Amino acid sequence: MRRHGQIAIFWVLILLAGFTHGCAGGLAWLAKDSQDPATLPAETYRAKADALEQQGEWRQAVFTWRVVAHLDPEDPGVTDTIAALERRIAETANARYQEGVVHFQKEAYEAARNAFLSVLLLDPDHQGARHHLNTRLYTTGHATYRVQRGDSFTKIANDVYKDVSKAYVLAYFNDMDPHRPLLIGTVLVLPQLDARQLLPRRDLLALLDQAQQALQENRFGEVIRLTERIKTQSPGNVQARQLADAAHFALATALIEQKDYPAALTRLQHISPNHRGRDQAMAQAQRHLQRQASEEKLRLAQQHLDNGELQAAITLSRQILERQPAHREARGISDAAHYALGREHLEQGRENQAIAALSALDKNYQDTAQLLSQAHARRNTRAETHYREGVMHFLGEELERAIESWEKCLALNPNHPKARQDIDNAKRLLEKWQTLDKRP
Repeated sequence: MRRHGQIAIFWVLILLAGFTHGCAGGLAWLAKDSQDPATLPAETYRAKADALEQQGEWRQAVFTWRVVAHLDPEDPGVTDTIAALERRIAETANARYQEGVVHFQKEAYEAARNAFLSVLLLDPDHQGARHHLNTRLYTTGHATYRVQRGDSFTKIANDVYKDVSKAYVLAYFNDMDPHRPLLIGTVLVLPQLDARQLLPRRDLLALLDQAQQALQENRFGEVIRLTERIKTQSPGNVQARQLADAAHFALATALIEQKDYPAALTRLQHISPNHRGRDQAMAQAQRHLQRQASEEKLRLAQQHLDNGELQAAITLSRQILERQPAHREARGISDAAHYALGREHLEQGRENQAIAALSALDKNYQDTAQLLSQAHARRNTRAETHYREGVMHFLGEELERAIESWEKCLALNPNHPKARQDIDNAKRLLEKWQTLDKRP
């Protein structure tokens, strides 16, 4: 029976460790790289996410990919990667859960317990694994109690363990809310709790007082350390949760002021969803991340423009303008790149491409109107030359060469008034000639 009590405590600790590893672990490496995110482009976090995924730290990898999504919201591949990894986590968790069920059915309880614990490390909210660990495996080594009229978790903890502070642990083992009233007739599992591993109530209150004092003195790291210790003894302690929320929020606010928005978002995700100001702070950090992503794209677009990489400059500036149509700097880069590309195509005799590039500009931009007129005139002249060549080939009964010349004409000027009709006539005549040639 003593061994089952030790395993029970081990399970509580491993769940908490798994949660901390999945959430605070991401914070650890982000804090390590805490600096202006402008110097940490999305590629830095991509590399971290890839490394975490290779190491099997899938939950941390998902979080890191979400940081990448904040830094580069216009990359659709990131969303697909996150979805694929989440599916992989769910599939692996379900596969291990099925292994645990098989072990349980074979009465291999230790193997079953290990399988279910591995499921919870991947998915702490997996109901099947929690149910087996809370109610089925532990009933093999623990007593049970049927709720009577007037019972509460506090009363039962005092009666059974002579310590009301164990009420939260009792509720946790039964996967129940410690603040809700108990229904008469409910069967509770009574885990064997080693008193040496749980704090007496007076020590728990002392830790809460220390955490409150640390919060008042702005020692936020100390608040978090103390409340984490309290959580291992009293998982549902409301006061500890509120103190931890306040400490994380203060640290997140400071990180926002320091422009370390990825680390700020990490902190904010530790806070209870209903904490005042949390959602507004998350929205603020996300807006700053998006703005920084746009600024990074703007810098790269300008670099491409300066290097004569005109199409790359157009692509990046277009991405910014799709989200911020009034972005003046992006519009300036886009116009300059389109203008330079139009001139380049025109100088190299690619009139259609020149017209396409210059048509993206306002006609009052520099000498765009003049260049467009010149491009149209050159295109029409070249098209007419190909058309006349086709006529000469047709008169010389060279129908295939006539068709080829007229198709070149249409490639330059799809609206040529005669070329398309002449091609159809030539093809019909060529078909008749080929039919005559096949007659005996």
